[in-house]
Order: sequence, then C-alpha cells, then structure tokens
Amino acid sequence: MPTPYTVGIAGLTGKLARLIAHNLLQASTPSRPIHIRGLVRDLTSPNLLPASPSITLIHGTSTDLAAATAFATGCDVVLCCYLSIDDGMMLAAHKLLIDACVAARTVRRFFPADWTLDYTRLSPGDLPPKDVMLAVREYLVNSAPGVEGVHVLNGAFMDTIFSGFFGLLELDSSGDDEGVWRCWGDGEEVWELSTYASTAAFTAAAVLDESAVGVLKFLGDRKTSAEIVATLNRVYNTHIHLEHRGSLAELFATMYERRAPLKDDPSYGAYLQYMPLFYEYFCTTGLAHLGPLDALDNARYPSIKPETLEDFLRRTPLRELEVAFSKAGTVV
Repeated sequence: MPTPYTVGIAGLTGKLARLIAHNLLQASTPSRPIHIRGLVRDLTSPNLLPASPSITLIHGTSTDLAAATAFATGCDVVLCCYLSIDDGMMLAAHKLLIDACVAARTVRRFFPADWTLDYTRLSPGDLPPKDVMLAVREYLVNSAPGVEGVHVLNGAFMDTIFSGFFGLLELDSSGDDEGVWRCWGDGEEVWELSTYASTAAFTAAAVLDESAVGVLKFLGDRKTSAEIVATLNRVYNTHIHLEHRGSLAELFATMYERRAPLKDDPSYGAYLQYMPLFYEYFCTTGLAHLGPLDALDNARYPSIKPETLEDFLRRTPLRELEVAFSKAGTVV
C-alpha cells in the first residue's frame, strides 16, 4: 500500500478545520491515501470529527512545544486553524507550530491561519489582527529553514457578513420580511466574499498540491452593498432597504475613536465595540482586496466551483442568516 500523505491540522475542532479535513478525506484514494493528524486541546470535544482510521488525534495546547513537535513529526504539511482575539497568543502559537515543523524535519509546507483579506497590502497597525499574520509570514521566511509558507486568502467569509458581529443586516422581528442593511459609504463599495465551504475546498486542494507555495487568492463573489440587498430581495422576496451610516471617512474616524479607550481591554465585549468597524473598512475600501480577476488562483483548481452569494442564500433560510457562520462545519 502506498505511504499516506499526512496532513497535520492544529485546531481540528474548528469550523474551517473540520471542513478542510472533510475535503481531504473525500480526496483520499487507494493510490494516494490521506491521513490526518489533528492537534486538539480537548479529546472529548463534541466538535471532533467522527472516529476514523484515517485520523489520529494528538492532545496538546497551543503553548506545548513537545506536543506540537510530536504532532508535526511524520506530517508532510501542517495547517494552523487556530482562532483567537488574543493577538499575542496567535503570534506565539504560530511561531511554536512553525518551530515544531522545523524540528520534525518532515514538514515541507505550513499554512498559517490567514484567510480574510489580502493583508500583504497592509502596513503594521492598519488592521491589528493582521499584524500577527504579517509577523508570521516574516517568521516563516527568516526562521523556518526547509518549511515554505502557503498563504490562502479568501476575501471575507460570506457566512459572517450577515451575523451580529458586523451588524449589517437587521430583519423585522415581526416576520413580515422587512429589513434594513446598514452600511458605511454610498452602497457602491465592493465586498469580496467566499463561503467557508468554498474556502475549505480550495484550501484542501492547495494542501494536496505539493507545488502550491506562497500567496494563493481564491474568491467566490464580488458584490456591492446595493447588490447584496438586491440579491437578498430577489432570493427571499423580501423588502430590505439600504441605510447609510455615514461616509467611509466618517467610518475611519469612528473606528479609531471607539478603539482608543478600549485598545488595552482584552475582553471580547470591548473588541466588539470597534473591530467590526475595522473589518468593514478594510473589506470595502479596496485597500486589502485580492485584486483583479486575473490575480486570482481559482483557475488553478478548475474542478472547484465556488459558491456565489446567490448560491449561499438559496441554501440558507432567511431567518438563519444571522447564525449561518456558527453552523459552518456542523454537517461534517
């Protein structure tokens, strides 16, 4: 039997991690079997994938170098699927995993938890969570001999823009299918969007493509706020209207005003007061867009047909849009 291609996924219980693992296992064949090694902090988590001889679980935390090295040893490629608002933790955890990959001596590629926006176009301090990824990218280049970075970028997760995090969509609680989409700008600002499902499919394809290195850009759709509202109304036969909160210049000023007294407060409540505004600004100004169609890497994997906004809406009941992001990966 051929030697399995071994993929390590740190944070295997996360939504995106589960979807990536599902795609990888679906791609496993007798001629190229896939084995997944998952680093998890709770071996009893209800979010674990179903038991399979193709999955090995290793118990360990993001600060346990010995566990991370044991996890990485024997892997051909490693993905980090950690998610935290603690930037210090995210940077330290990435560096520890990269060090473990170097020590393992078998890992040739490392996928950081990049995903949202083309942060390579940003400068330190522009969007604080992406400062971490800029530092991780630099660390891979300078401190990880023999391990190449693969940076998957997907615009914004389509599943999340309808959530309470952004607070863009508010449906009438009476159930009359009335609602409002509240955005900054004039409504013609473009959102670059990909679903969790499409992002996972492209990521899995890149994992299995041993020639895939560097920055890879995948996208499902591009829509302005006005087009998003029009698509919502067409798919659901609703009467949602656009409401403008202010100009992009006012958004820029507001997000820094809100952050100033809270930037040293580590609580999620404080984070919610300003970080959604930062993300809306960089998602819609074009400053961190993936670029023109010919800059995308979708064509690298032509068998994958990414979901458009309309595709996503047609598979998601209207009243479930707000929680759709939390259900990503639960079908696995």
